[in-house]
Amino acid sequence: MPVNWIILGAGDIATNQFAPAVKSVDSCRVLAVIDRNLAAAESLARQCGAPYALTEAAEILRFSDANAVYVATWPALHCEHTVLAAEAGKHVLCEKPMAVSLAECDRMIQACRNANVRLMIGNNMRFHVAHQRVRQLMAENAIGKIVLAKIDFLTSFRLRQGERFSPSQYRLTWNLGGGGVIMDMAIHAIDLLRYILADEVEAVGSFQDHLVYECEAEDTAVIHLRFRRGTLGTISVSGGIPYGRNALELYSDRGAILSEQSMARVPDEVRVRMLRDGTWTEHTAPNVDCFRTEIERFVASLDRGGDPPVTGSDGRQDLAVALAAYRSMRERRLVRPDEMTA
Repeated sequence: MPVNWIILGAGDIATNQFAPAVKSVDSCRVLAVIDRNLAAAESLARQCGAPYALTEAAEILRFSDANAVYVATWPALHCEHTVLAAEAGKHVLCEKPMAVSLAECDRMIQACRNANVRLMIGNNMRFHVAHQRVRQLMAENAIGKIVLAKIDFLTSFRLRQGERFSPSQYRLTWNLGGGGVIMDMAIHAIDLLRYILADEVEAVGSFQDHLVYECEAEDTAVIHLRFRRGTLGTISVSGGIPYGRNALELYSDRGAILSEQSMARVPDEVRVRMLRDGTWTEHTAPNVDCFRTEIERFVASLDRGGDPPVTGSDGRQDLAVALAAYRSMRERRLVRPDEMTA
């Protein structure tokens, strides 16, 4: 079906990732860009070929011919803007983290259910070619039960952003981002491990701090996970380290599955290596823009009906694990995600 989009929020992800991807999908066009900064909205509207650039989220109500909204505002505004879009009868693709509280997640889910519109959360790492291959190997039980699962996701905000960098940016603040790199980066890793293992987190232990920047929230964190079927997991994230393997690693008593650099969108070619019973094999494939795949899967869910591939319930569960990591640090104990009530 043709999908006419409104982009709500003209920040880095919307401008450099979502906009080029949505332009490449034949069934999609962008009608309007809305951002509190009119210059940013106008710039992104020109990039997308959108006829309108506006500054007020309520302008969503003007566009009866728009049927989808991409919510890419600050996480603290995701709930407000998703509910607004739903009440206007628009399907919603909301960036991660879904919200900054579980109560907000519940409100978003209910609003979309009441309006009979789809809600998908932007955990695009699920759609990376390498991760799709790993998921296939897991479905085939290629190396048996996974004992250890690890993700490293490291970058340097300062080097990536150059002169634009500020330690007070939203992704390092509590009031706008809901936290630091746990909310901005580890949420991807949490969702990916839940997806790859097809399992839920039973307990969380975490350490986090601002070790590199003079910022409000954490710039570096290590999260330890225990899954219901026994797998132990570790997630290491930082926005202050310039090099990392940015890898997904799975280990069993029979072997290993390794996907290096797949947590970044840099390589032109992806590689997944598998050790099984003493023998290594390798799978390579051209890299595909996971934002484009995310959009295509969202559009497909509108065509066929039913749930999108990353539901509001998924986003809520990811957030529960992230919030449990913060509580673990505060209270110096293991925390169950189901303790994090709305």
